[in-house]
Amino acid sequence: MRRFGIFALFFLALFACICLFVIFGLPRIVITPPFLEKHLIEPLEQSLQGAVNLNDYEIRYTPQFQIVFSDVDLHRVHGGQWDLSARKIIINPNPVALIVGRFMVKSIAVEDGQFSYEESKNSFLKRIEVEHMMIMVKPFEKRQPIHIEFSGDLAGERNAVSGSGRLVLKHFDEWSWQDTDFSAKVNFSAIPLKFFQEQNLGSLNYTFKQGLIGGGVEIVKKSGSPETLLSGTFDLNDAVYENSESENPVASPVFNASLDYQLNWNVETEAWALRRARAVLPFAFVELSGQGALSTGEIQDMRITLSEIKLDEIPTYFTDLKENIPLNTGFSGKAAIEISLKGTLHHLSAYSSMDLKDAVFTYARFFDKPKDFPLTVNMDCLIENLSKITGDFSWRFQDVLGKGNVKDLNFKTKTLQINMITNKHSVTNWKPVMPALKDYDASGAIKILYNWKGSWQNIQDAEKVLNITLDDGNLTHLPDGLELKGIGLVLDYDRRMGLVIKNSQLEMNGIPLKLDLSIYNLNQNPISKIALASSQLDLSYTLNTLQAWSGQMPQALSDGFAALKKLLEKSGAEKAVLNNFLAEMQYDDQSKVWKIDRLSWDAYEGKVSVDGEIRAGEPNPSYRFSSEMNHLQIERLFPSGQGPKARKNKGELFVKMTLEGEYQKDADLFESAQGGGTFLVSDAKFSGFDLMNLFSKINELKDLSKYKKNYTEFDDIRGSFTTAQGKFLSDDMILVSPDFVIEGKGELTTQGFFNMRFETYLSDRHTEEIIGTSLNEIRLREGLQFGPLTVVFTGTLQKPDMQVDPVLTNELFGKLHGNKPQAAFRNFLREEVFFERPAKA
Repeated sequence: MRRFGIFALFFLALFACICLFVIFGLPRIVITPPFLEKHLIEPLEQSLQGAVNLNDYEIRYTPQFQIVFSDVDLHRVHGGQWDLSARKIIINPNPVALIVGRFMVKSIAVEDGQFSYEESKNSFLKRIEVEHMMIMVKPFEKRQPIHIEFSGDLAGERNAVSGSGRLVLKHFDEWSWQDTDFSAKVNFSAIPLKFFQEQNLGSLNYTFKQGLIGGGVEIVKKSGSPETLLSGTFDLNDAVYENSESENPVASPVFNASLDYQLNWNVETEAWALRRARAVLPFAFVELSGQGALSTGEIQDMRITLSEIKLDEIPTYFTDLKENIPLNTGFSGKAAIEISLKGTLHHLSAYSSMDLKDAVFTYARFFDKPKDFPLTVNMDCLIENLSKITGDFSWRFQDVLGKGNVKDLNFKTKTLQINMITNKHSVTNWKPVMPALKDYDASGAIKILYNWKGSWQNIQDAEKVLNITLDDGNLTHLPDGLELKGIGLVLDYDRRMGLVIKNSQLEMNGIPLKLDLSIYNLNQNPISKIALASSQLDLSYTLNTLQAWSGQMPQALSDGFAALKKLLEKSGAEKAVLNNFLAEMQYDDQSKVWKIDRLSWDAYEGKVSVDGEIRAGEPNPSYRFSSEMNHLQIERLFPSGQGPKARKNKGELFVKMTLEGEYQKDADLFESAQGGGTFLVSDAKFSGFDLMNLFSKINELKDLSKYKKNYTEFDDIRGSFTTAQGKFLSDDMILVSPDFVIEGKGELTTQGFFNMRFETYLSDRHTEEIIGTSLNEIRLREGLQFGPLTVVFTGTLQKPDMQVDPVLTNELFGKLHGNKPQAAFRNFLREEVFFERPAKA
């Protein structure tokens, strides 16, 4: 019994020694550098496809069996490059497995690790570094869940990255992603946006001034499937940034946003499928879904929906966009956009549909789309390198359908070309969106063709072509009922050629009117050319219509018509009705000069033509005219009475004249006029102007009473005149009549008042009756005329006041009955008395 006890004690001691050897001795014998190289380093390098460097290690027995590696470095290059270095990596091996020469790990812990990742390809995030990492992986058993926990510092923020995971492997030595069962959660908290700026955040042209980003990612991978499900959220808080490429960068408002998503990722094929993604931005809600392949860069089908877009807030957050918005352009309200994408980032096909019903758009005073006005825009295009767009588009509001294409819309050069054409539609569709039509009732069929090419930062120098065709148009100015009917026109506009309206026709106040209009140098020094023709132009109606619409005209015409209206009103001619009216005029906006190339109309059964210019830009607008009046009927120009028995004034008036002066605000239009010309009245007859009756009241001429007839006839009246202080002055008038010849001089005011002096010489027949035969023979032989009988004529042709100068008359007859009777005669006639009369028009 004692011997058995000793024997048992020996075996217990031996067993204890063996255990001590297994625990303390065997690890030191088995765990050698070659053993670790074979059972740990080589498998890791094969698995990681990289290099493992284990500089030093020690074996610990308490509190448990561990292998502690110091200054460890793991390096991998495959698609992307990463390095993991650690101050210590602690491995808990299975000591029993060491007996049979196997190396089995129960757990791994990483202390004070540093992880860096650098993507070799062109990616959004090119480099990331995590410091002071703590990693715990346990237990390492096949087909059993391996739990992973980790944390680390990022961008100087303590424990900014943390997470946990669960991993199930079928084999440790022949690991494959296909057979891996994996799930993990990674959390990011309060990472400064400046960190991403320093790590070269893609190719964004923005510099972050402040802001934090946080969120989490959940990864789930099932065994037997190559696909991985990624989902998570990101939150952007208090971000402020500015455009780094702007010459004068402006900081954005504080930007807050959130994103949640769910993505399927196939490691083997590098195919991805975005099941859903929803972003909440300060100015919109964004939803995305789609699929593609990262290996080829292909996007098979990506759908993007933007809703509740606050248009007026977009430029405040995208400061470079704000700088590129064309002048006089505004937008506000809400919009919705749906976008479909296919292709690659270098060659991307896109289709978009925009609902702009609740949006408000304005462009200068030409376009103003109100809210709740339906407007949709669709576009099918190709996007090259995310910077250049080419494609087709269409838009519709009410019955207006526009189609066109966009060429070379380049965000780098900020240039584009647009071609567009509309269907033939009613003008009434434009009334809600065009301020110019606010006070008008408009109708008619219109078609628009438009081309625009250039930089949207320099609209003035862009090439623009506009063609508008209008048929059967009607336009009524609602406040006063002024109306244009039957408008038909073709309008062409080109930045270099200008604006041209040709072959236009319309009815104004029931009278047909033809108009041609050309405006050149619109963006520099507008020069307008107008040709207007009408069989019967109501000048008052025309001027009122032009004034009512002048606010909608180019400024060049608006200012010019206003000045022209003032001058015509001052002259009292604005109420005239002009038959067979024709006008060809030019207006220079820089000098504010109206140049009248040709202005003609029928007047008093004759014709009036005018050319000249009006300088409307001067403090006191000046004018210069050359005018011809032919075959104006005296009966119409100076009516003598009313009723069927009233005798009429007759004759034809011919005038050539030049006139220049300036318009004084409170003065008569022609008060400052200067100039002159010539005039002729042929076959004249003036009722109530009876010189024979006047002369018969002189005792020596009483025998002429038998010739009185309450009117006087003239074969011709001719002379020249000048103007001064609102009066027409003449000192060389010749009046030729069968009864006498008159030399006259005097003045005529613009109100029709005469103040003239006539030196009258009797005809041969009447002279013979007065002086007898003997003296008459001498007179006839020497070609003399009896006179002058001086007559002073004042008043108007309707109410003339004629007086014979008694003193000069007595002197004349004193000479006749004195010693030298020849002194009562004069040979005065000039050659111009015998002129050819103008031919009848």
